[in-house]
Amino acid sequence: MYATRYWPLLSLLACLAPWAQADDKVRLCQDEIEETPWRTHDNKGLNIIMLRMVGKRTGLEFLVENLSWKRCLLMVQEGVMDGAIAASYREERRQTGAYPATPAGHIPDRQRRMSGEAYFFYTLKNASFAWDGSTISGAKLPIAVQMGYSAVERLKEKGARVDDRERKPENLLRKVLTGLDSAAVLAQGEGDKLLHDPRFSGRITKLPIPFFQTDGYLLLSHSFVARNPQLAENIWDNIAAVRTSAAYRRKLIEQGQPVSD
Repeated sequence: MYATRYWPLLSLLACLAPWAQADDKVRLCQDEIEETPWRTHDNKGLNIIMLRMVGKRTGLEFLVENLSWKRCLLMVQEGVMDGAIAASYREERRQTGAYPATPAGHIPDRQRRMSGEAYFFYTLKNASFAWDGSTISGAKLPIAVQMGYSAVERLKEKGARVDDRERKPENLLRKVLTGLDSAAVLAQGEGDKLLHDPRFSGRITKLPIPFFQTDGYLLLSHSFVARNPQLAENIWDNIAAVRTSAAYRRKLIEQGQPVSD
């Protein structure tokens, strides 16, 4: 696991804004499984870089705990954690926490997202499994997806059988290799990295059409938003400001990520 579960991102107590004084420490959680380049085991992923920049702008100290994703979301729902990092939007998750809304009340506000990621199918080379952008075919076995991820419901909506008993991306591909699953759904960054792993190189391939594209948001707990509504809006506003800043865009380019508005 990690040597320490909690770690401070940044504290600028001397220059706190008035609206931040009542709640200058924000407790967040994220999935403990690495997803390059957004989450890394050394806590230097792009999501943490973004939060550091937000901390500089707001004078907030973000405390981040690495948990299983299911537990993270449960703790946000219970108000134990103030928020979950890079949560994709699902209608049912609005019971778990609050997403940023547009001035017109539309949820979520894409301008205030943290990140965007494409998810692809990874399967055996020359396998019968196929995806044409709308229909899954040739899935004689279940499709592997990480436990607690929104891809589970997306697959079920397509009528697919789902294997969501694993948490680590490499374990998903291992099950594809051993003939337990037809394919695996993985974020492009992590999936492409594993394609170069000797265990999978030359044996696993990525299908060319994305399964879906999703945005990651800072999902704040309802109790946190009720306690500090202005603070919540300021955090989301500064996420948008950082995401479109020249400094953060340079970080995206360094990691080979596309830059978009």
